[in-house]
Amino acid sequence: MSRLITNRVLLKDIALVWNTLNALFSMYMTYLLVPGGIRVMFRHGFVGLVCYEENFLSDPYTGFGMYLFVLSKLWELGDTVLLLLRGRPVLFLHGFHHTIVLIQGFYTYPHCGSFGRGGATMNAAVHSIMYSYFAAASVFNGIRHFAKVVTIIQLIQFVVGCYGIIVAFTRVWSGQRCDTDATWMYFHLFVYASFLALFFHFFIVTFNKKRALSAETSSKSKGSSEQTKSGSGEKAIKGGSGEKANAKGSEQSKSIGAGSKAQNKGNCVHRRQKVCYSNSNIMQVSVDAHTLDLATGNAELTNTFQFTFGIDSGTVPTVVPRSYEDGILYLNGRRHALNL
Repeated sequence: MSRLITNRVLLKDIALVWNTLNALFSMYMTYLLVPGGIRVMFRHGFVGLVCYEENFLSDPYTGFGMYLFVLSKLWELGDTVLLLLRGRPVLFLHGFHHTIVLIQGFYTYPHCGSFGRGGATMNAAVHSIMYSYFAAASVFNGIRHFAKVVTIIQLIQFVVGCYGIIVAFTRVWSGQRCDTDATWMYFHLFVYASFLALFFHFFIVTFNKKRALSAETSSKSKGSSEQTKSGSGEKAIKGGSGEKANAKGSEQSKSIGAGSKAQNKGNCVHRRQKVCYSNSNIMQVSVDAHTLDLATGNAELTNTFQFTFGIDSGTVPTVVPRSYEDGILYLNGRRHALNL
């Protein structure tokens, strides 16, 4: 077990397989549940989805889909196991979500009636997207910005769920038909309202923090570049040969290769790369290190590494400005893995 915990590559592969299987399983449940829900909505509208059972549990497709949905809440506890094996913190939101959904599924399954159709169908569809994203993000770094989209989709699910419960309550209180157990509706309302509040708080805290960190990193990079420009100008003036210094700086900038072309477009070659060049004899490289939580798909900025090289020393490395989303930085024509 200790060997498994320390083998990050193996754990990453396990997480990829796990998320892929969950995505496929959720897609299969969606396939079983969606057609029946669409038929009911065509006949009765949204009210039919939450208040007309229409043989929901006895139908061979929707009944089996609901049965698998309840069992999947046990299966999904493996998310927590993977977090613990990888040494990641288990957030209150994560633990609360898995615990409450497990209780909700097993204890309300015999009494869910019509309302179980809408909740299970939405959740299966959302999990198809969520687990597909988790699996893809563990392989392709470039799609991690979709984490925000996935969280928004989850929030929409809870908003629709709360609205569905309000519709069901309204019909029950007014004496109209609603094929569900009104007693359990209070518990469902508590669950959906709690998830809506917790996920909204998570959304605000997580993505505002990322925006602030990104702005701070950009500000530091800009400040360092301005200081470099100022220092280079003062050195040229003090030397009493400004034109020669500028000419020398231009010649030495050419040794940087492709970077000299990007110099005319601004201080940074590419915003995501954080590879910057000065106008004369200093080159700066700023590399952001992120930690990716595969369970949530969120990347958190942990460190920013600043490197400064002097051209006058004759030891400046040649940095080819390429995207390092693949985790590779090129120094002196050699590949160096950054493990980003």
